[in-house]
Amino acid sequence: MGFHLNAQVAWQEDFGDEGVWKIIEKPNKGQCADFAEPYGSMKSLKGPFLFNLTADPTEDHDLCKKFKERCDSMFASMKKFRNSIDYSRSYESECAPKSPSPSPTPSPPTPIPAGGFSLTTSSGQCLTVHALEKHGVVSVDECDEGSHWDDSNGYLTNLAADPSIYCLKLDNADAKACSQGNTIWLGGCSKSDPGFHVNEQGYLATDKCPGMCAVPASNEKVSYYTSRAVALGSCTDDEPFHFSRSAVMTV
Repeated sequence: MGFHLNAQVAWQEDFGDEGVWKIIEKPNKGQCADFAEPYGSMKSLKGPFLFNLTADPTEDHDLCKKFKERCDSMFASMKKFRNSIDYSRSYESECAPKSPSPSPTPSPPTPIPAGGFSLTTSSGQCLTVHALEKHGVVSVDECDEGSHWDDSNGYLTNLAADPSIYCLKLDNADAKACSQGNTIWLGGCSKSDPGFHVNEQGYLATDKCPGMCAVPASNEKVSYYTSRAVALGSCTDDEPFHFSRSAVMTV
């Protein structure tokens, strides 16, 4: 049985006498305001995490290291399930030309770029990009290859993205661009757009929208991509992300 909600993916299997097992990646908080243990003490919530639901119904003990072979096998099954969801969204919905079948294996990870710096929150998560492509959603999530930034030009650029799309942009380029809740994306740099920077308070901001900073996104449309997307909000009335700059080791 598979579950897919925003960035969270879970896969459950019944192994008979060995119990019902569940593996999960990038868990969400669900209805609770805070993560319960073991997630609450974890620096990284990317996973995967493996649980024996028969012996541990509240998912308190991650067994991925202890049962690595089962963890790897169930993780591969979960990946196939997630690929089937993406295939269904694009092709069975007729939103894109149909292809013979979903890719059997995920694409190899993008090499982590050299240099730059990361922007990290107090919880250890990074400002990153959900997808290194035009209109890739900017998010606060697990630190990865999309977490490498540069501001030598006076505005933030992503070192892992193609130079033609590596700037942070607002969803709209018109007068409504500075509206509350407007999503921040990865897009092309423009001389007419002042771009984003981290100000003296540690907030992600743009001179184009005075008094506004990056806050958690609430737009339901971007939850298709990730539950940790970033949008515009008030620097005083909302709860903006606070970032600290950390040097990235040259690879």
